[in-house]
Amino acid sequence: MVVNTWDGAANTNWNDAGNWNSTGVTDRVPTSNDDVIIPDTSSTNNPTLTQDQPVQSLTMQANATVVGAGFKITIHGESSNVAVDNDAIISGNLDLEILTAGATTLDLAGTSGNFRNLTINHASCNATLLSGATLDGNLTITAGTLDTDSSNNYALTVAGHTAISSGGTLTLNASTCTFTGFLRNQGTFTGGSGTHTFGNGLRNDNNMTLTSGETRITGRGTGSLPDGNSTICFDDQGGTMNNGSGTINIGNGGDLGGTTNIRPSTSHDLNNVIINTTNSRTVKLESDCDIAG
Repeated sequence: MVVNTWDGAANTNWNDAGNWNSTGVTDRVPTSNDDVIIPDTSSTNNPTLTQDQPVQSLTMQANATVVGAGFKITIHGESSNVAVDNDAIISGNLDLEILTAGATTLDLAGTSGNFRNLTINHASCNATLLSGATLDGNLTITAGTLDTDSSNNYALTVAGHTAISSGGTLTLNASTCTFTGFLRNQGTFTGGSGTHTFGNGLRNDNNMTLTSGETRITGRGTGSLPDGNSTICFDDQGGTMNNGSGTINIGNGGDLGGTTNIRPSTSHDLNNVIINTTNSRTVKLESDCDIAG
C-alpha cells in the first residue's frame, strides 16, 4: 500500500504529481490504492480539487486546508480501521463517498468547515462515527450502514435532505440528531433513544423505528418530495413503523408554515402525539390513526 503525502511543491493542484510524495513508487497523483495524508499546509500550497478524486483512506491533519471546489473524494478502503480522519480545515464544498467494504470508522469533525454531501455506498460497509458530524448538504445511504456509535452517541446534523435506499441503514442510538431537510426512508431507520428533529418532515416506505425519546417535526415538506406534496410533514407509506414508547411532537412550539397534513399508516399505532404550533396553524389527519399512549 502506498502512503501518498501532500507537499505542495509545485502548486495547489491536487491532480499534479509534482505536489505529492509517494512512498515506494514514483511520485504520483493519489489512486484508490493510496493512503492519503494532508499535513499542516500553513506554510505551503493548499491542495485544491479540480475533479473528483479516489483514495484508499484520507487523513487530514491539524492546520491543513483542503479546498473542495465542489468536487468529491471517494474512499475505497481504510487505514488502521479508519477510512476518514479529519482534523483540518475544509474550504469550499467538498463531498465524500465511502465505498469501504466491512467495518470502518469516520472522523468528520475538523477545525473549520464541513463536508457537504456524504454518501455511504457499499453493501458490506458499516461506518461508525468517531466524532460528532455536521453535513452542509445531503446524506445518502445507498448501501451499507452509518452508525452514530452506541458507546459515545455522537450528534449528527444534516443541513440538506437525507435519503436511505433499500440497501441502506441509519442507526442513531442515543444521539441527538437534526435533519434540516426532508428524510425519506426506503431502507432501515433505527432511531434509538435520542431527540430527533426533522425540519421538512419525514416519510417511511420500509422499516422505521422512531426514537423512544422525542421526534420533533418542525416543518412540512417541500416540492422536492417524491410525490410533489409540499404540505405533508409525517408520511408513513408502508412497511413497518415502530413508535414504541416515544413521542411525536408536530410543530415543537414553532410555525409549520401553513396548513400541514400528517399521513399515518392504519397498520401502525403511534404512541404519544403532541400538536404544538404557533400562528393558529391547522394540522390535518389524512388517514385513520390509532394512538396507543
